[in-house]
Amino acid sequence: MTSGFLWYDDSSTPLEEKVRQAARGYQEKFGCWPTVCYVRAVPSRTMEQVDGIRVLTAANLLPGYFWLGVVGE
Repeated sequence: MTSGFLWYDDSSTPLEEKVRQAARGYQEKFGCWPTVCYVRAVPSRTMEQVDGIRVLTAANLLPGYFWLGVVGE
């Protein structure tokens, strides 16, 4: 992914819902559903996908930020 969509959410909402909200924002702006979402840390190894979006960690992101995009096109 060479470009993406940066989303910020520092609320106490569960991470899965934050990813969904960020994905809806991405879809509204770009007209398609993202395939990947990078976050600072994933609290559980069992959470690898949310609604078809691959959730990965990126240590260079600050807490509360989500970087979404499409990979593989």
